[in-house]
Amino acid sequence: MGVVYHRAEGDASRHPAREHGMRVEYDSTLEDHVGFLSRYWARSALTRRWAREGWRWRLCEIAVVVFLLVPGDLGSRFLVATVSVLVAATVVPAVWNPVVRRRRRAVCLELRGTDEPLVVALTLLPDCLQVSQPGVEYRFAWGDIEEIQVRPEAIDFYTGHGGFASVCTRAFGSPEEMERFVDLAKSYRDQAQGERMVTFGPDSVESSAQPLTPSARSPRSPG
Repeated sequence: MGVVYHRAEGDASRHPAREHGMRVEYDSTLEDHVGFLSRYWARSALTRRWAREGWRWRLCEIAVVVFLLVPGDLGSRFLVATVSVLVAATVVPAVWNPVVRRRRRAVCLELRGTDEPLVVALTLLPDCLQVSQPGVEYRFAWGDIEEIQVRPEAIDFYTGHGGFASVCTRAFGSPEEMERFVDLAKSYRDQAQGERMVTFGPDSVESSAQPLTPSARSPRSPG
């Protein structure tokens, strides 16, 4: 386990500082998977909207039930219902969030097929980010990676097509090692995205990206 440097394929003369790739390998636990999934869902505008809508309906249901069941005049019932909603908005999340986490854990367990740690490897190559785990290997082109987030617990990679990859920070032997990993990833990403910003006309710069027509210019790769 740990970080391995290796000679990467490609033209080292064009990018002499980037001639080595980098691979990090570690044991990914079920709790790591839950954390990855939770951050992915928290980032999704759709899941955030569903959560807001769900909370609105729950609070409305509480208000209606309390209003109908509490005896007294109209003003008293309305006041008690309002207070009940405010209390519920404060207390219910503390009770509900552990339930949500248990459900996410059950989903992750189903996806992984085991609660034992799995060996996961992320390899930075000049043309892609390669993710490997038992029975699965997939790649993200650097031009598709929109954001690299460095968190205390993990480094997350997000693509423009809903793709997601992550590596726990404990996989690195030192902060300096992690910093080199992040810097290399960002350099590959910036290089790939820079090559896609093709200048058209007589002053076009040389680029290794496939030429684009003016109507096809886009900061994203085709899906």
